[in-house]
Amino acid sequence: KKLTFVRKRMSIEIPPSFKIISRYFKRADDLENSNDQESFIISYFCRLQGITIGSKLPDLDRDGQKFLAFHLSKLEECKKTHDIPPSHEAKKLCTEFAKTKFKEAYEVDMKGQSDRGTSKDFFQAGLYFDILNQFGELSPECAQKKIYSNKKATAIIMAIKEGKTPTPGLPGFSDFSGGESDANLNAIEPTSLIIKKIETDPSKEKSEKKVNPKIAERQKKQGLVDDAVEYARFALRALEFDERELAKERLRHALNCLP
Repeated sequence: KKLTFVRKRMSIEIPPSFKIISRYFKRADDLENSNDQESFIISYFCRLQGITIGSKLPDLDRDGQKFLAFHLSKLEECKKTHDIPPSHEAKKLCTEFAKTKFKEAYEVDMKGQSDRGTSKDFFQAGLYFDILNQFGELSPECAQKKIYSNKKATAIIMAIKEGKTPTPGLPGFSDFSGGESDANLNAIEPTSLIIKKIETDPSKEKSEKKVNPKIAERQKKQGLVDDAVEYARFALRALEFDERELAKERLRHALNCLP
């Protein structure tokens, strides 16, 4: 019931100036309905991307401020009810998710079976690559797949409207079916393993390999610093919408994270 209420508020109260970025919030609401941890985490970062872009829109009026404040509160609720991973883990998870969705749509297209649903899948894959900008510059592979996804989504719809069968692939792009080209792909863990790490109590995990204590301590500290940075950024966004109490709470969390 709670999620249905959120969706109704979205459709009724989204400001006209936010129509261009409404897809982030709509996708977040849809994913939030899923019962799995992975989709909920992706939902969180879709919403965060929408808030980040929305806060930079020119001529942000009162309605826009209220809308963003509402979704800031939604992020706060997510933090309380789910384990949102630190930035370095979230980047791995979101990257793997985007690549998986792209691959699914790409394989359907290359079989010559594209329809409106495939266009929607490519459109959403492009959005998932877009939210990776929160974690820094996109890798060449992800940037290429983002462009491909958006162009392919449009190409499929145009072909259908013209009464034509969508042609597999796109001129001027590499064949993505031959495996991943990104040199950093080996650093991306399977999503299932990332989720397992998030849901498992680190104190109870038993590793078969010996970990250098100094490296482990350094990684732990880096994770805490990443969390502190995220809390601080959240506080700044909250202040932009005059959510002072929320900003104070986030800053306290940030200070508590620092080793």
